[in-house]
Amino acid sequence: MRTRRKIVGGLVLVALALLLAWMVGATRPKGLVGERVGEVMRGDSVVIVGWNDRGEGVGYWGGGGGWGAEGGFFWSKEIGWVEIPVEGDAAVDAINDSGTVLVSFNECGRLWTPEKGFEELPQSAEQVARWRHGKRWLNNRGDVLEWAEKGPKVLRREKDRWEEVGWKRVLQLVRPDGSVVDTGLEESETELAEIFPRGLNDRGKVVGNIGGYKSGFKGFFWSLETGRKELGTLGGKSSFASAMNQRGEVVGTAELADGSNHAFLWTMGKGLEDLGTLGGRNSRAQAITESGVVVGSAELAGGKSHAFLWTRESGMRDLGTLGGAQSFATGINRHNQVVGWSEKGEGETFFVWTEARGMEELLCESDMRADVYGSNNCGEIISYVVDPPPWWERAWDWLGEKSFLPERWKVGRRTPRMQLVYWKIPVPEEMAAEEN
Repeated sequence: MRTRRKIVGGLVLVALALLLAWMVGATRPKGLVGERVGEVMRGDSVVIVGWNDRGEGVGYWGGGGGWGAEGGFFWSKEIGWVEIPVEGDAAVDAINDSGTVLVSFNECGRLWTPEKGFEELPQSAEQVARWRHGKRWLNNRGDVLEWAEKGPKVLRREKDRWEEVGWKRVLQLVRPDGSVVDTGLEESETELAEIFPRGLNDRGKVVGNIGGYKSGFKGFFWSLETGRKELGTLGGKSSFASAMNQRGEVVGTAELADGSNHAFLWTMGKGLEDLGTLGGRNSRAQAITESGVVVGSAELAGGKSHAFLWTRESGMRDLGTLGGAQSFATGINRHNQVVGWSEKGEGETFFVWTEARGMEELLCESDMRADVYGSNNCGEIISYVVDPPPWWERAWDWLGEKSFLPERWKVGRRTPRMQLVYWKIPVPEEMAAEEN
């Protein structure tokens, strides 16, 4: 009898263990879980501005934008978290694949590395004489694209403030040896058009848009050999360049004669090519690989947008969603791993899409997440989560608002806590090594 009871008891325990394992597996969210890394930041926002192929990311936190940020950061799995000392009139702009970070101060740009700290950019006598400002771009060759004033500054009194008049500025390419290439891309007080660079590749080619939000934009391409070339349109009035690869192939969106907008691919030989849609009116290309694979979003016949992947051999391919009505692809690496965001239920979430596994959700411990910056060529993805202040801080703020506390005990509204999140997606070489 005892033996029978022991057997029955053991079977019951095994059944309970199997039931518990099934319940855990059933309730476990399906997707790829990210790892929280780096220091906890506090402020109104975090912006990731660069993520290179060595798994090194840079950005800034606090304030409403790059200028006036509370601090900059560098993070990698090997080195960890390093603060970049930028405050006030400074902003972290970019990082290249050698780990060099470009930081813009109000009057100049400087290079920064975790090992050496800040170094001055190489400068020629001509460059020192120019006043420089604004965002800068950096490539893997060490070229820096920046705005520089051309001609003297003149100030004129306008009511209660001084304004610059007669100003003119030009985009210049600064080589690692300090030599300067004038691109001829200029803005001035008398010209209504503005120039918005979108990228600088490792061959020193520039892509961007010229125009205004009211008058519309035209995409352009610039190289030392060709000068500025307008990308044109698809029969409409405007076009907008989004990205460029190392071969100088450009993707973006262009207007058609009927007012719709289609994703395009521009090459030096073929010009502007219409990539079509998924049955709807509009589409938009966001990124391109070195082999010419394009991703973005396109409307279906019903007007909803889905992420797409386009190749010259297969055309436009619908990547689907995570159960919601819409999805949007924002980046792709050389392994054709696509990242973006998708509607899911009543909210939105981020995804990675691969040929082998389809679309999977990028999960983390918090429901509040910022944009996924992108996947590098090693299959690494970086973003950040936003956690609300703990309940006791929120309760203290509530008491302060209701004036239940003496004035000297009151504090300003607490800012959220933010932290980087890191995902690693196996690339084909790693998957093959595991199989062997």
